[in-house]
Amino acid sequence: MVQGSRLAKIPNPRISKISRLRRSVARSLALAVPFLIAFVSSPGSRLGPSTAAADPMTDSFATGAKRPARPAAAPASKGSGGARSGPRKPVAPAGKRRPGAKTKAKAKAWNQDAAPAAAPGPAPEEEEAPPAPRREAPEDSPRARRATESDGRRSDDGDRRSSREGNEGDESDEDERSRAKPRTKARPAPARRPVASKARRHGDDSDEETDENDEDENEDVGPSTEPLPSIAPRAFALGLGLGLMGRSFEFAAPAQLQKEKSFGRFGYSIDVESFPLMLFSPPSKAWWQHIGLGFSYAAEPVGQASVKNPNGTSVETPVDQSRWSVDVRAALPLGGRVVFTPRLGLESSSFTLDTKMPVMASACPSTSTVACLPDTSTKMLAAGGILRVGVNADLGFWLGAAYLVSLHVANKPANQIGYEVGTSATGLSLDAGASLRFADWLAVRAYVPITRIGYVFHPASSTPAAVNYRNATELVWGFGAALAVSTN
Repeated sequence: MVQGSRLAKIPNPRISKISRLRRSVARSLALAVPFLIAFVSSPGSRLGPSTAAADPMTDSFATGAKRPARPAAAPASKGSGGARSGPRKPVAPAGKRRPGAKTKAKAKAWNQDAAPAAAPGPAPEEEEAPPAPRREAPEDSPRARRATESDGRRSDDGDRRSSREGNEGDESDEDERSRAKPRTKARPAPARRPVASKARRHGDDSDEETDENDEDENEDVGPSTEPLPSIAPRAFALGLGLGLMGRSFEFAAPAQLQKEKSFGRFGYSIDVESFPLMLFSPPSKAWWQHIGLGFSYAAEPVGQASVKNPNGTSVETPVDQSRWSVDVRAALPLGGRVVFTPRLGLESSSFTLDTKMPVMASACPSTSTVACLPDTSTKMLAAGGILRVGVNADLGFWLGAAYLVSLHVANKPANQIGYEVGTSATGLSLDAGASLRFADWLAVRAYVPITRIGYVFHPASSTPAAVNYRNATELVWGFGAALAVSTN
């Protein structure tokens, strides 16, 4: 600061030339200007720089009006390549970490040592405000990777620091546990979702691929839909069996004609099932490979038809009865334990009485002392199926059923059932049994066949009055056992 006395002693050629009045005015102004500058520049003055910065509107000495102390900075254009002008965006404060229990205990121990005169007693903890939720960066961004690396370094430093402070803070932890809990409990900080690094992301991808491969392997190793060997269709299977059969035949009322009911006729049976397409092409799940043929034949050549006389004696006559069937079938697996085989074909049933004096059906009353039963021979259309159920690889059961519709009923010679009047027939065939395997190619079967045929007679206007029968029923049943061989 320049003093007035020194200013007066400064030689100035211009001031010496002016008049005394002008010299006194200039001297007064020279003394007033420094004082004014010092007053304005002082921090306590209301016209100082702090006041001008706080209040954007200041008084103007020239005009007496109010105007902004400093013009607002023009915003920097986005396209300019120079330095950025204008106020910068404030940097977000770093997240605040909560001190651990050991750190708190250590701080309290230092406070107690520094201020021993303080009154004893636990001080209630102040409730800390939860930190603002942190916006997570995408996993693929560089910022996320840097954050992961910094978090790993901080966690390592924290672990080392906590291990060093562990021994020192054990006693403080025990003291703090013994103290009463504060009334207000601090809110837990929100869980921070870890940011996956690139390496971890690659590891997750490999884990997912491994899981998918394991699932595929489990699906391959899982339960197969192939049928069990005990019920699986074979390229060729042959069964040879023996059995005992019975037969009953009876005309419906009002006819009073001879009837039969017998059991114990010994016979045999042959059963063939083949799916030849399985031999000429590799095994697959194609349905057409399971199309095959079925054939069966059963006969009871040894048997007698007996008629009891009123005196207690009986007359026996040899008989011969047989059955056969041929059909087209297809084995359709319904899982590993069930196979359904629909079939369509022909079936025949016949009964022949071995006598030298054949008679017509109407000429064989129930009081006859000799067997004079009519012969039967019927060709029928059979439509049905076989349901096979496997218990395990060696034991299986089956149930077969077919509906029978006559295509032809024999009417010659004279002792045939259709000789006197037109005849039609319908029926039902049932077959149930079980199979037990001893090897891949050998099995034992047990079965129970039942066949029921109903005959209906259609008299014409020229039919004799003695032909008074309208319906008849034939039932054949029995049981048998067979030995079966088959291909693998």
